[in-house]
Amino acid sequence: MPEALQFTATTVDGKPFDAKALAGKPAVLWFWAPWCPTCRGQAAETAKVAADYEGKANVVGVAGPDKNAAMRDFVADTGTGTFPHLSDEAGEVWAAVRDHRAEPLCDSRQDRRDRLRGRTARRQGSGRLASHALEVHIGDI
Repeated sequence: MPEALQFTATTVDGKPFDAKALAGKPAVLWFWAPWCPTCRGQAAETAKVAADYEGKANVVGVAGPDKNAAMRDFVADTGTGTFPHLSDEAGEVWAAVRDHRAEPLCDSRQDRRDRLRGRTARRQGSGRLASHALEVHIGDI
């Protein structure tokens, strides 16, 4: 398991989350904020990717910086409740991932025999990411 994925958190609905559960499949960490119009615009496509890759890749929303109530409202309003969302009010998950030079798209598989073995994928960007582009990134892993 890459160091970037060795963290625990709480979901926006109050459940404990251990990133070790992501082992064995590519993991997409979608960082968003309830007040962000770009994030709101990206929500439906992210939910589509999560549904299309269910069982093949993990998609986890990382919400912050805001209050948990606003995070729960965002998930309900955008229809993205089909995959877990972490409450990252203090930015601790973001810091854990950033401190390990990981990007939001991570390969958590340890048996991979290519350039990604034991490391996270290098995918960086901001703004809207269309589902087809995200699918290409997952396919690269």
